[in-house]
Amino acid sequence: MNFVENSVHLGHVIVDSSNRGNGLGKELLKAALEYGFNILKVDRVTLAVFDNNSIASNCYRSIGFKVYDSKPESFPSKEEMWGCDYMEAFK
Repeated sequence: MNFVENSVHLGHVIVDSSNRGNGLGKELLKAALEYGFNILKVDRVTLAVFDNNSIASNCYRSIGFKVYDSKPESFPSKEEMWGCDYMEAFK
């Protein structure tokens, strides 16, 4: 939790591959937003998503997350460099 910015960051959002496509990711994120805004009383929830993960990015956008920063080729993965989009949702 970031007390200065009154925000919380979601570190990893993972749904088992055998359960993807059933809306579980959306429900998980809605519950995380509910918890952050109503229990922790933060104003902002953030997360990061690889820019090549359009399915996850679209899921996040569908419940109100918006990109506030992008860092192309910032994460090494084997012999590639992946970009990262930083997203936020507000109460």
